[in-house]
Amino acid sequence: MVSMKSEHQNNTITLLGLESSGSACSVGISHDNRLLAEISVNLKNIHSEKMASFVEYLLQNCQLTAKELTAIILSAGPGSFTGLRIGYSLAKGYAHALGIL
Repeated sequence: MVSMKSEHQNNTITLLGLESSGSACSVGISHDNRLLAEISVNLKNIHSEKMASFVEYLLQNCQLTAKELTAIILSAGPGSFTGLRIGYSLAKGYAHALGIL
């Protein structure tokens, strides 16, 4: 598991979790150790097409903005090299844009 987190002023933790190491494409959001929402679709080769839209969908349904995320966690493998790269790229993009490094 790899984690990237920001320095927020308050003590609340809002996590974005990504799983892309296998055939399942999974995204979840938790707040203060409580799972708010998750999507997990067990279809091969959809990670690059669907993972980012799953994140946006969950953020909207949880009435959150990406700026409210305090950390991003993702699977570190073992697993599909391409799937892991997709998850890492998405996490790195969000982390860089949000200053979570």
